[in-house]
Amino acid sequence: MNTKTNSKGKLTIIGCGPGSREYLLPAAWSAAQEAGVIAGSARLLDLFSELPAPKVLCPAGRHDAIELLEKLCGQHKQVALLVSGDPGLFSLAALVHRHFGRERCRVLPGISSVQMAFSRLGLSSVASRIISAHGRIPDICAKNLIDVSPIAILCGTQSAYTWSANLADELKETHQAWLCMDLGLPEETIVPVTSQELQKQPVRSLSILVLEHRIFS
Repeated sequence: MNTKTNSKGKLTIIGCGPGSREYLLPAAWSAAQEAGVIAGSARLLDLFSELPAPKVLCPAGRHDAIELLEKLCGQHKQVALLVSGDPGLFSLAALVHRHFGRERCRVLPGISSVQMAFSRLGLSSVASRIISAHGRIPDICAKNLIDVSPIAILCGTQSAYTWSANLADELKETHQAWLCMDLGLPEETIVPVTSQELQKQPVRSLSILVLEHRIFS
């Protein structure tokens, strides 16, 4: 763990859930109120627009994000970093936590999009598999997933949609596919899809494909 940093401020990583005030936990709001500065994406910063603390856009690049947080921690005693969903699920939070160290970081959980998808579909997460197709395509073989259900795939890019559609096609005899988009937001959409339909869907960045075992009579 890298804790060699010249900055002195402490950092709170706040899980903001799906991105609506309705699903923002009270602890997240309290932590943001205590911060001297709040960093995050424009969409998440909007959730805290009424707070007086300065708002800073956090760059998408990981190196640039760390550099910005180092600077902010050198200027403020309390820095809040907003991340979507839950910080423990395919988030920038893991890298930030490793860099600043456990003594410097506090992590507040949030409601993940996967939790939302499973709850909407009435599925248990006990035996689930969660896969991210963001950033790079997973090296996963369909035959190793035949007995797994439910499967949640984070798929908010064109390449991720294509990979997910191919996986859904390979598992079509055993699994039903559901495309869950913009969960917890006013435009929330959940639809059953075939692999062919998924290939034709316009890409929405906040998308999850859920595969659940078909029920055979």
